[in-house]
Amino acid sequence: MNHNTMVPMIIRLPLLAFCSNLSLSSRSRSTAIHRGVIRIASTAKPTTRAAASVRPSSPSTSALRFDHHHRRLIHSLSLSAQSVDPLKMEIFSSRKEAEEEIFNVIMTDQHTQRTIDAKSAAVKACGDLACQHDSFLKTLTIDDAHIIAWAPYIEQCVEQARTAQQDNHQSKGKGSKDKKKGKCNKSKEAKHQGLGESRSILKFAIVLSDSIFFPTGGGQPCDHGTITFTLKGSHGAGLNEEENNVSIDLLVRDAQNIRQTCILYCQPAAAAASNIDIDVEQMNRMYAPFFLRSPSSPSEENKIRRLSITQNIDWERRFDLMTQHSGQHLCSAVALSQYEIQTHTFSLGEASNSSYIDFVIDQTLSKERAHDVFSMIEERVNQHIRDDMLMTPTWLDPLVEADAVVLREKVRSRLLPKNLTGAIRLVEIKSRGDGDGHGHNDENGEVIDCNTCCGTHVPSLGHLQMIKFFRRERVKPAIMRVHFAAGKRLMRVMEEMHDNQMGITGILSCRDVEQVHRVEQLLEDKRMKEKEMKALKDKLSNFHVTEVVNQCVCVSDNDDGNEASLAVVDLGDVDMSYMTMVANASMEKIDRDGAILVLVGGEDGSDEGSFLLLGNKVVVDQVGKDVAAMFGGRGGGRNGKFQGKGVTLRSALGQVKDFVAKAMKAE
Repeated sequence: MNHNTMVPMIIRLPLLAFCSNLSLSSRSRSTAIHRGVIRIASTAKPTTRAAASVRPSSPSTSALRFDHHHRRLIHSLSLSAQSVDPLKMEIFSSRKEAEEEIFNVIMTDQHTQRTIDAKSAAVKACGDLACQHDSFLKTLTIDDAHIIAWAPYIEQCVEQARTAQQDNHQSKGKGSKDKKKGKCNKSKEAKHQGLGESRSILKFAIVLSDSIFFPTGGGQPCDHGTITFTLKGSHGAGLNEEENNVSIDLLVRDAQNIRQTCILYCQPAAAAASNIDIDVEQMNRMYAPFFLRSPSSPSEENKIRRLSITQNIDWERRFDLMTQHSGQHLCSAVALSQYEIQTHTFSLGEASNSSYIDFVIDQTLSKERAHDVFSMIEERVNQHIRDDMLMTPTWLDPLVEADAVVLREKVRSRLLPKNLTGAIRLVEIKSRGDGDGHGHNDENGEVIDCNTCCGTHVPSLGHLQMIKFFRRERVKPAIMRVHFAAGKRLMRVMEEMHDNQMGITGILSCRDVEQVHRVEQLLEDKRMKEKEMKALKDKLSNFHVTEVVNQCVCVSDNDDGNEASLAVVDLGDVDMSYMTMVANASMEKIDRDGAILVLVGGEDGSDEGSFLLLGNKVVVDQVGKDVAAMFGGRGGGRNGKFQGKGVTLRSALGQVKDFVAKAMKAE
């Protein structure tokens, strides 16, 4: 297959990122993706795997909005006048299928239509990635690069429905961090929960020869950032300035370690562009020259343009997470070495400012002793930070006897991943010893921790600045959860605490050092007021009980000699708990099995409020729903008690009284 026949079938690739009408169907042609190359067989034999076909239904779904930069990009990537073949691009219908294809590509030795040279086919395994050798590596550029493996797939998302009231609420700042416009929810029930319409988004699963993006693992969330693919004109290619350097960006929002391979999950950044409409037929050409390159079968395009891949991470996110992770290592190491307290689990608090460590403690440890122990751990931890101890990664091979001895005897380790092969990465914390103060010649430094870990870490503890334990809670008898923060996150936490304290100071009208005393005063005043209110309520309830008993009149005599008595009373501005208390006390004084009480309460001058029926089980259970309807409301109950709320309480009292009395007589 030559390059001219490849282009028409690949220019459909990006369409799914922007087309809302996507359908699943069986493949009409035998297709396969090998190292990023789409192969279409000449036979028409169908395959069994379902795939998504691009079927734009109208100009509205076939138009994209892009700025002037992307219009120039399309122009510069229009490969020398090639006809458009109506072949449809088929992609994987789920992320799982895309991952399977990635490993089919990596594990299968394909000698034709390859996107990489045999010499550059090696893929760095997780544990040996660039980010795990240098955690301060913010960007990585590889010239003359090729994508090891890739697979496009569809992800179903649901745009969250938003109201003007929600937007106005967010504009004030409250909750703005958690409620994002266009939030995606993968749940199938999301649409039925009112979150909005479902849409299909094109994403890419990509494997590069090396990565500065840390994949989720070891308790540390993954990195975010961008990958920029740039086609650079070769020397003497005769390209003008506009054609010489063209690029596209992919947003990396997830990275996973699967079978020791770092897979990056990306979304086209161009989807966020705006201003100018562009036809999808032109948009399709954006990705083909970048993804579908075959050095083993060089084309004219490959000769005149070289592919450069640049990875850029979100440094603020990386530094925050690796600071907290390094802090967790240090806290766990000190707790174990000084007090033999093991770490059960931990969380780096990606969605909040507070991380925590769950320590395994003696169940008999008192609250006072726990305070002393963890205060001493915190002090020792910060002393190590002030000493700027080294934190360095190293690799040991369990198949080498000397390394195996170290792994067995000197390494603190949790359960390693299944099927782990090759060298094991360790992170060591030790003093600087007699070196030059920069980590050189410090072999004789004191080692306080050596732990198996794949995560990113600071090179020395000075980068943590300080660690503070904020709160301790006993989540289980033998588990103490300690919340902490380090570095810049600690500064944010302290700033939030200071802002809260200043707000409380203003509310209490006192100095910050007087806050505790002022709050204690307010609580004592509250207790006294509640005591006074209870005394007044008791006096008022006695008055209302007397009123209810006096208004209880005989409706009829039952066959067994018991009087059927009824009292209908408006208690005024009271709540349901007060009405229940009055009703129970009144029934004790009336002491008649056939009696029924109908009590209502609500704001003075209003017809809305609550109602309560209490008494004869047969009659109350029979008339309860009808009474609720007369009161213009709803309610529920059983066994002689029915309560609810209504909007015509006082205006319907007479009607309810006659209705209940009639029912009592009939009974």
